[in-house]
Amino acid sequence: MTRGRRKDMTIPPSRALLQQRDYRARKAQYLADLEERCRRVEGENVTLKREVEELKSRLRQGVGLSGYGPDVAEASAELSSRLVAASQSLVRFQAIAFDKPPQSHSTQMDIDDPPAGYQVQRAVSVASSSHSTTSSHPSQGIINAK
Repeated sequence: MTRGRRKDMTIPPSRALLQQRDYRARKAQYLADLEERCRRVEGENVTLKREVEELKSRLRQGVGLSGYGPDVAEASAELSSRLVAASQSLVRFQAIAFDKPPQSHSTQMDIDDPPAGYQVQRAVSVASSSHSTTSSHPSQGIINAK
């Protein structure tokens, strides 16, 4: 049972009554959309939590994201340290063999300063047009033994 006077349904609804109905309908639709969105996000959240737990367990087991275990990481570290040692040894050898001070950043020989007993031949390149030839940069020389 409703309170107040009974509504006469034969009278057309007033403008205020129509606005109230429209507002209530929009509000109900908005709430329904929010509830659907909330259900969808909660499902996604559960999926993401499951994925995070799986990744954490893989990390605890020592399996990285690439699928390799700790043995591969250890072998890679050992290989890197041996390569560094070999590079340093090569620099020392070059310094002793060619009477040059050791190069700290690069193990590549400088073409402008070849070792004794070697001479540098400069390369000459031909440009795409048939009427001009240009000499290449001096650092692009060819080293030949005498």
